[in-house]
Amino acid sequence: MFNFVQVLSDSVRNGQKFEITGFTKTDAKLISIIFSTGSSSYSEQVLKIDVHYSNNKIIINDASIDNFTLQNGSKFKFLILVTKDSFDIKLNGNHICEHKCFTNKIRTVTVLGDVDRLLKINHLNREYSKVANKLALESFMPIKYQAGHVIVISGQSTDDFYIDFTEKNSTRELIHFNVRFGEESVVMNTVDAESGWWTDYEDRPEEFPFETDTPFKIAFAFTEEDFKVAVDGVHLMDFDLSRISYNDGQSLWNILNGFRITNREADTITTITSIEHIKMKPQCEGFEKLCSLNQA
Repeated sequence: MFNFVQVLSDSVRNGQKFEITGFTKTDAKLISIIFSTGSSSYSEQVLKIDVHYSNNKIIINDASIDNFTLQNGSKFKFLILVTKDSFDIKLNGNHICEHKCFTNKIRTVTVLGDVDRLLKINHLNREYSKVANKLALESFMPIKYQAGHVIVISGQSTDDFYIDFTEKNSTRELIHFNVRFGEESVVMNTVDAESGWWTDYEDRPEEFPFETDTPFKIAFAFTEEDFKVAVDGVHLMDFDLSRISYNDGQSLWNILNGFRITNREADTITTITSIEHIKMKPQCEGFEKLCSLNQA
């Protein structure tokens, strides 16, 4: 059964919009979206959306909503608007309901059930048409990144993929992390603000800790000076943040708001099973242990 968990770095806010998009399996019977207060779906569940494809029924917590036409093997798109005391929920452009509840204690979003692949779990309304056919996952959040912010991503892939941390209101790659299985190499770079092209210098560590079709756990840690990377509990490399160029008045902390994971080829399958946002002290000492495969 598909099970994706995203742990948020902070409480959700009034006016925040979640976009959750993916494809169901051809024989799908049930998918669930769960908003909970702790670090897993087993914590107190504030909102649970069960979509039953076998009988065209949607259940929001204990309330049943009938007469929906649901087609398994197709794309689904949830839009969930958060207010002070409710969730306003839409599925595939159709308004489902406004569910009254306390929203400010939510820390985790879980997607599980008969999902073939998950494309987006955004906290902002953004589109990236240029990579849509190769997109593995994108995650954008209305938060201000700062030193001490760590992101842990778990998953596996059949071939080359890359993770791009991008500029707000733009597709410019501020930090590019490229996993190349054929070369057995990891490449990091940035796109210049003025020219719009990759810079001439690429960072490449000596080690290559990835294997195709094998689970990985990556930790990305922001300090004031570096973007640190560890894989499966072991430090891999540091990317010097001074290499990133800016337009007038910009800094990394006021233009960065998320990342996307993209397959190099359209037939590559990259499955992301969890994303966790963690706050540490500014130097992120010991962040490597957060991506140990033995870490719960």
